[in-house]
Amino acid sequence: MWKDVINNCVYLRAVKSKNRDAYLIPMTDRDGQLNDIGVMIERQRKLRAITTKTGATSTILCDRVFHVNGARIYEFKKSWATACHKAGLEGKKFHDFRRTAARNMIDAGVPESVAMKITGHKTAAMFKRYSIVSKKNLMDAITAVVHHNHRAEQQVIAIGD
Repeated sequence: MWKDVINNCVYLRAVKSKNRDAYLIPMTDRDGQLNDIGVMIERQRKLRAITTKTGATSTILCDRVFHVNGARIYEFKKSWATACHKAGLEGKKFHDFRRTAARNMIDAGVPESVAMKITGHKTAAMFKRYSIVSKKNLMDAITAVVHHNHRAEQQVIAIGD
């Protein structure tokens, strides 16, 4: 609902969340630039006019951020499948993006406690289930070991001279 979009933040009410905790999702970064969520919400703001039953476009603003001509979306799975198809992401589940978000935050250096708050995980054990290792993580690890071994070899050579 638009009443939950305040001061460049989306407020998720506790009654709407899985674990009954309220959440705050910023729509901008530290510099005030819209992030991906902010861009999406602002795009929806421009689409607030609804089509009435007579087919006319109404100047009444719809109170829902996501809607079908002002009506609540009841079939989320169908809407999700349509959105994924349009984005070229067939077969993706909404929950898949929670895992991706967790991995991206850790890769970006976000502290685990902050990433857990954003993804809504209450325990580190549950969060770690989402903390999958990417190919990039593996390549970075191998590169780090190779560099470490090379430096160690150089130290041994320097000592032997």
